[in-house]
Amino acid sequence: SGLTCVTAAQIVSSARSPQGYQLFIDAFDEARNINDLSLLSTINQVVKQNALNMLGISCRIADWHNNYLENLTDHIPSPRIFELLPLSLEQQISVLTQEDYGYIKCPQDFIKQAQTKGFHELLGNPQTLMLHAKSVKSSAGEFPDSKNQAYDLACKQLLREHNHVHDAQLSSEIVRWQAAGWLASIALLADSPLISTTLSIPSEINESQVTNLSQLELPAHQSQNGFNREVLLEILRSRMFRSDNGLYSFTHRSVAEYMAAQYLANELQVGNLSPNRLASVMLFQGFLINNLRGLAGVLASLNPEMKAYLFQADPAAVIDYGDLTLLTISDKEELIEIFASHEQTDYQWGRWSNSAQYQPLADGSMQDFISQWLCERLISNSDNDKKYIVAEVLLSAILSQPKSEYWSALLAQLIQNPEIPPVTRQRAVKVWLVHEGDSEKRANMINWVYQNQQYDPEKEMLGRL
Repeated sequence: SGLTCVTAAQIVSSARSPQGYQLFIDAFDEARNINDLSLLSTINQVVKQNALNMLGISCRIADWHNNYLENLTDHIPSPRIFELLPLSLEQQISVLTQEDYGYIKCPQDFIKQAQTKGFHELLGNPQTLMLHAKSVKSSAGEFPDSKNQAYDLACKQLLREHNHVHDAQLSSEIVRWQAAGWLASIALLADSPLISTTLSIPSEINESQVTNLSQLELPAHQSQNGFNREVLLEILRSRMFRSDNGLYSFTHRSVAEYMAAQYLANELQVGNLSPNRLASVMLFQGFLINNLRGLAGVLASLNPEMKAYLFQADPAAVIDYGDLTLLTISDKEELIEIFASHEQTDYQWGRWSNSAQYQPLADGSMQDFISQWLCERLISNSDNDKKYIVAEVLLSAILSQPKSEYWSALLAQLIQNPEIPPVTRQRAVKVWLVHEGDSEKRANMINWVYQNQQYDPEKEMLGRL
């Protein structure tokens, strides 16, 4: 009680920010920012103008807040940052057994299949968990083979009409798919996520955030397929979109990013769009434009020509948002090498830990490469601290792999190597415990660490063991 829910647009416009209120902003990571301070600057201005005395922000992908925290303290001494943890296994099961959220009869089997297919990180977010649970249920239990297929299945379900009679009266599924992808690419590339079908826009909404269908010129090469404005109105009425105050938006930003990436990848493949032209829109001075990180990650996984641009522009975006299962061995090795030397790769405590998204980087074909990285590159004479960030990512990837004697032996070697920095060996202990279940080997490791406490002065490793 006592809470008032308003949109971000209303907050930014100061239309709904009475003086003295406490402000809590949820899902701030939807902005996909990493270096752009414009959104924080706007919020700072709102805070100052309205004398807001407390501010809280929550997010799931916290790749931004260490850069922004000092900017928030201009007007609020101690802003509270809530980094939302992924749903636990128990919480995922609880959601999956509720009828309103999909009701999966055997939630443990559902989760196990997602883990086997390598996209169980999607289940840690309530929105994407519900999205994929409903799509699997409505497709008679058909389970996708990858993150890419998971979104493909979910988006097709969102575009379909529940009533089969009504669905048959709509445009073909292919045309609706193309229209949704085209609209998503326009909205994301223009950074105008709100969609209007009329010229009338609510006064509290910034026009720069609105994609106005009445002012858009439809792609001529798509008209022969039946792509017209009626199709756009059809998809806006589908479950892929939500409506608020006469404006439409995608139900989830990741849905828009997937649809846009699919559309742009197809346009590139058939020659309707050149990689150079698209790169000129997505990049500025060689770096990825803010708010396009999610789109770039998916697109790099789908199109080999854009992959070359996007690997160089923002390798972390590909690692965080791309479907790494679609990359070849050489792609993964190249991505890691670029990431290790990229000027925007920086260390943030916990930033690269525990992400199941990284699992494909440590599949069986990558074992030799990872061994070389962890056992040789880490103890090289290079002063590049970024190699420890790579180690953090690779250890996260190994953490999500099935239990393996290979990884257990490699990690034990890493833990017992005094040339490896303590923070990396401490992290390796946590991952080693996942892969090593033999009680005798665990006891031997405890004894080794205890007898070599000069390599564990703070007793961090001993405590974890």
